[in-house]
This record gives sequence, C-alpha cells and structure tokens, in this order.
Amino acid sequence: MLLQNLLTVIYFACGIFLFLLAWLIVRENPRQTINRILSVLLFFAAIATVLTAFGFLIEESTSINLDRTTLNIAFIAWQLFFPQLFLFALVFPSQSKILKSHPRLYIPLYLPPVIHMLLLSVFDSSAGIVGLIDTKNLLPALGIIFEPVRLVIGFFLYALSLLREYHSEYFGFVNLLYIGAALMIMHISYARITSPRLRSQIRLVLWGVRVSTGLYAISFLLPEILRIEMVWWHPHVLTVIGLILGIIAITWAIIRHQFLEIQYIIRRGFIVSATSGLLAGGYLLFYGQVNRLARLVFNDNASLVQALLLIFTVIAFQPVLNLVEWAVDRLFGKGLGDSQAALRQLSHEVLTLLDPVQLRERIVNGLSESMLLEVVYLLLPSRNDDFEAPAATETGKAYSLPRHSDAVSILYEERRPVYVSELFLQKKDDELFRETLRQRVHLLVPLCHRGRLLGVLAIGRKITHTSFSYEEMNLLSLLADQVAITLENIQLAVEKLEKERYEKEVAVAREIQQLLLPQCLPESAAFEVAALNIPSREIGGDFYDFVEISDNLTGLAIGDVSGKGIPGAILMSNLQAVFRANAMQNTAPQTVVSKVNDHLASSISPEKFVTFFYGIFDTRKQIFAFTNAGHNFPLLYRKQSVEMVPGADLIVGVRPHSEYRQQKLKVRTGDVLLLYTDGITEALDDAESLYGEKRLSEFLQQNGHLPANEIIQKLHTDLINYTGQTQFSDDLTIVLFRVK
Repeated sequence: MLLQNLLTVIYFACGIFLFLLAWLIVRENPRQTINRILSVLLFFAAIATVLTAFGFLIEESTSINLDRTTLNIAFIAWQLFFPQLFLFALVFPSQSKILKSHPRLYIPLYLPPVIHMLLLSVFDSSAGIVGLIDTKNLLPALGIIFEPVRLVIGFFLYALSLLREYHSEYFGFVNLLYIGAALMIMHISYARITSPRLRSQIRLVLWGVRVSTGLYAISFLLPEILRIEMVWWHPHVLTVIGLILGIIAITWAIIRHQFLEIQYIIRRGFIVSATSGLLAGGYLLFYGQVNRLARLVFNDNASLVQALLLIFTVIAFQPVLNLVEWAVDRLFGKGLGDSQAALRQLSHEVLTLLDPVQLRERIVNGLSESMLLEVVYLLLPSRNDDFEAPAATETGKAYSLPRHSDAVSILYEERRPVYVSELFLQKKDDELFRETLRQRVHLLVPLCHRGRLLGVLAIGRKITHTSFSYEEMNLLSLLADQVAITLENIQLAVEKLEKERYEKEVAVAREIQQLLLPQCLPESAAFEVAALNIPSREIGGDFYDFVEISDNLTGLAIGDVSGKGIPGAILMSNLQAVFRANAMQNTAPQTVVSKVNDHLASSISPEKFVTFFYGIFDTRKQIFAFTNAGHNFPLLYRKQSVEMVPGADLIVGVRPHSEYRQQKLKVRTGDVLLLYTDGITEALDDAESLYGEKRLSEFLQQNGHLPANEIIQKLHTDLINYTGQTQFSDDLTIVLFRVK
C-alpha cells in the first residue's frame, strides 16, 4: 500500500512537471515547429503519468466513482506519444531530408495508434465483431444477387475480429519500432553534428529518451510481446525511474545548454520557482512536525512556542530563498545565458583584433557556435571594391556582393539586419538572389561606421531552424557596430604600418642619397669649394657633384630634377650615375651634357626633366668652361660687384640629340662663383614674397669677400630669417666656388 501511494505521488508530480515543461516550451516560441512537436510529445507523456496515478487512486479508494472504461479509452490516447517521438527525431536538431521531401509524412505515422484506439474503443472484444458476422439479418434485403457482397463484408469483419483479438498483444511491437527508429535517427543526427554546444544538447536529450523509453520498453512492451509475467510494481518502478531521468535530462539540457534556446529569464524563473516551491513545502512540513511535537511536550503552553516558531520561519524564509537563488546562479550560471553572453563577449573581443584573417575566423567560429548557424560569411572589400568572402567549404564557391548592386544600396540605407527574402523583394536581382540562396544565406547585416559601409555579415539559418529572436537581432546589430569599428581600426593600423614602412624606406633612401652626394669636397691650392644641400622632404631631387678629372681639371656639377620624394630621388641617382660615367671619359662639358641628355631622354617619361649645369675648371689656364642646360644663371662675385653669368640651352631629358653650347669664363684670384637651385630664389616669407635673385645678388655682394664655408652658412641663416622657418617648400642646394 505504501509503495502504491508513493508511486501515485511520483506519477502525479512527474505528470504536472511534464505539463509545465510542455507549456514552457510552447510558450517560448509557439510558431516554432520543433517547440510545438516537443510540447505535444511531453503532453502525451504527461497524460500517461497522470492517468496512471488516477488508476492507482481508483484501485485504492472506494469513494472515487469514475468509469474505468472511460479512463482506459483516455489512457489509450497517450500512445500517440510514440509516432510523436519519431516525428521529433525527424525535426531535431534539423529537419530530416525525408520530411523535407515528403512534408505530409507525419499523417500516416499516426494511423497505427489511431486504428488501435478505434478498435479498443468501438469494440469491447473480438467476440462482439464475430457476433456481427453471425447475425441472420445482415443485409437481409439484398437477396441472393448480393450474396457476394455479404460474404466480403463478413470476411472483413472476421479479419477485424482477429485483429481485435491479437493486436493488443503485439501492438507493443509497433511502439517498439517507433522507439528504435527514433533513437536511430537521433543517433545519426548526433554523429553528423560538429558544434560542441549542439552536441551537448543532443547528447543529453538522446540519453534522456534512451533511458526513459528503454525502461518503459523493458517494463511494459517486451513483457507484453514475450508474454512475461512480472510483479505489478516492477514495471512501475522502472517506468518512474525512466520518467525522472528523462525529465532531468531534458530540464538539464534546457537549463545548462539552452535547449530550444529558451530565454535565460524564463529558465531562471522556472528553476527558482520550482526550488522555492520545494522550499515552501519543506518549511510547511517542518512547521507541521514541530508544531505537533510542541503540543505533545508543552500541552497548553504550546501556543507561545508556535508563535515563536512562526516568527522564526517568516524571518528565515527570505534569507534561505536568497541563498537558493544564489546557488542556482552559481550552479547554472555558465549555461543560463550562453548564446547572448557569447555574442556580447564576441562583441568585446573583436575590438582587440587587428588582423582581418583573425577577425574573419573569430566571427565565423564565434557566431556559428553561439547561435548554431549553418553558414557565416564576413564579406570585406576586395581589390575590385566588391564585398567578398572565401568559400565556407573547400569545395564551395566564394561568396560576393557587388558594391554597386541594389542589394548593397538597400543595406547601406537600412543599416540594420535584413532578411534575404525581404531584401530581394524590394529590388529584384535574380542572379544575385540565386547565388545568395546557393550560399544558404538567410540574413544580411551591414557593417557601417562613420557613414561608410565597411563590410557585410552574411549568416545562414540556424541548424535547428529556429527563428532569430528580437534580442538576438539587437545583439547582431551591436556586434555589427563593433566589427565595423574594428574594420576601421584595422584600416588605420594598416595605414599606420604602411606609413611606418614608407618612412623606414624613405629613411634608407635618404641615407643612400646622402651617400651618393660627395662625402668630401675637393681640396686645391688654386681654389676652395663649399656646398649645402637641404631637401624639402626626407628625400630631395637636387643634385651636385665634383669630379677630379686630372691634376689640373676639376669638374663641378649641379642639377634640379623635376618632382620630389622618391621619384625625384630615383631620377637624381640615375642622373648622377650617367654623369659620372661620362664625366670621367670626356673633358668637354657640352659632350658630357649631351650624353646625359640622350640617356635620360630615352629612359624617362616625357614629363620628367632635369635642369643641369656642368663646368670644368682648369687651374693652369684659370679658365672655367661650362654648359648650362636650363639651370639658374650662376652669380659671379668680382671686385665687390656681382653679375649673372648668362647662357642656357634646353633642359636635359626632354628631346634626344639636342645641341648644347660650351662657354668659357676667365677667372681671377678672389672671384666667387655661386651655383644654386631655384629653392633659394623661390623661398617665400610670411607675405609670400620671393627671396629672389636681386636679394641673393645683394647678399653675395655684401659677403663675397668671406671664406666659402662662412658665405654658405650666412646665406642659410639669411634664408631662415627671411622665411621664418627651417623647413623649406622646395629642395635647396648651394655650391660655392672661390678662386684663390
């Protein structure tokens, strides 16, 4: 009797819990197919447990007047559980290809239990059906003509009577087939899943179904099929154990692994409510027992003890309840908000990434795992400026969205997650739509920041084919903002690295260029020279050089190439190499300049050119022979007066085989020849007035008597004072030649 009462309580408790669990699942998302199927499955299981408990109550109590036949018919309905279990296996974790190909397959699944219910509810026994066959009045008006029809109907009723007699014993075999097929399909689905989180869900649910249905099969189905007699309480104890373990498995999957993605607040409320109910029940039981003990011990004075006990209970209940909530959070905290917490964590993590490959890998893996997605693409600008992502599989095809497509324009305008069906409904692009469907993309999320579309996040359906919740859409929008910021940071980091790399290259080029310029000036008893070169950028385009041709011949060259920076430096190095090669082999300036011109004209683009001045000083004859190819006229200081040295031909590098003249200048002791580039005469002050040739001539007239180095230093200082800055807008080069 005690065992039967205990089993009754457990059955009732399990049934109520299954009803609540079914309600919780369908309430979370009633439009979701899998939620509806599982809730109905749990509902059928709840019917069986509650009706079993009622059956025990009827057997035990004589006061309960309930028709046992009605109860049996209601109990038969629970056997729809088995085809429902098979249907659940076909849709979880993803819809089976069989069900996709045959969407009405679920209808014939229910025919065996429906026939079973009809036979048991309509016909009390097979004898009743046989009685219909033996009735004399069966089709009495048909006569001999319709005798074959009567025989067919009679044969049908006889077959029906046999089915009614034996099907109850062997219908358990049909249910066993349902269980085996469902477990096999779920096992195959589990083997194909790669997501750890989804595998955890399926593993728990699969073990719960295995244990509960397996113990039921051992308890009721197999003994019925094999005609094994069992003690009445053995199958019920095994079934109760299976019920409890199955409920624990599904509940744990919901709580710990977000089975069916039931929201955190619902799961936590469900757990806390259940534990609070158990706590309240325990308090009431404890209070009742202590109250009874107080009456026995204190007799009439028990009321004071009861009051104190009640006060203690009220005061202690809330702290204990808080302790229960804290324990729930500690025990289930890691599982109660995994997907949302993972998305938030992913949003923070992406901000620290500066590698596009790592960002794509983190986004794809993180979203696929946290939201159980079929595919995830992070489309970033490619070389042709379209948004592209590599193939999701090795055998797949890369996915791209043309930047100028209507779909991308809508994404930029909407700046929110947009479903593919909604996107292509607004603007029809059949080819792009088909390609998007081939890539199994379901949702497109634009990555916008500072008014720019930096990329697109393309995600597929969930593996479980559940819909995206409102909270998930908001979290995706948040993640998109963070990824867009990260992409901008990556661009800035790339630009910074490029700048640093450029600066390093420029520093190396500057060092090389400085090495190409003369490292030491020629020394002679007949003259002295000084030079100054200040590039406007890290690398300049001005050029000067000295060549000691023989004991009495010294060459002096200065040039200004078009352009600045690295292009100008490259042209300058080319000029120096050509000049050096020809200056050592020719003693006529015009010949050297002509050869330099021919080489540059055939090797550089037409828009590039060089102004070039080259002269040779003969110390014996005191003659300075020179050729000026479009360069600034030198200034000659002689006897405290300054004059220009005119005469210039075509700049070099423009036209090959140009003719160049050679001029000669007779110099005397004390003469100073100042060669310069236009960076000096075109230097600007604050009012944007040119330094000019007149001011340069006046300076040389006032300082021409000084040593060469001192003249150049004072000229540099005068330029700084005039412009008000040390960095000039153009390259600045000065070469000063004084005859001793």
